[in-house]
Amino acid sequence: MEVRFKATNYEPLPTGEYPATLQNVEVSEGQYGSQVRLTFALDGQYAGRKLTAYARLSESLSGKLAKWTQSILARPIREGETVDLNALIGKPCTLVVIRATKPDGAGFNRVENVLPAPPPEALFTEP
Repeated sequence: MEVRFKATNYEPLPTGEYPATLQNVEVSEGQYGSQVRLTFALDGQYAGRKLTAYARLSESLSGKLAKWTQSILARPIREGETVDLNALIGKPCTLVVIRATKPDGAGFNRVENVLPAPPPEALFTEP
């Protein structure tokens, strides 16, 4: 079987906030237990780019996964509520992205936070 790839020069995004849509959710085992891998597709100027973020699979309302889920839902999660993360796929949000550097000098992006998407009226401005 032939396997190919297209070589590209990855240029990290500048630090900032980016409109995005949750594209995929996967659960895997990591160094510290179960974790959720969230894949986001960027919208707007950087449409076509994807960013991945990880959060520990935790039931705590103060944990990163709960906070990010509340942002994507654009509402608080109630204590005892069960949330189907797959139901969030296709929902918009805003990613807080930082540009960082590895010890070898290579740049990369990290999703620092997930915020609610701006309300639709915020996307339009009066002339």
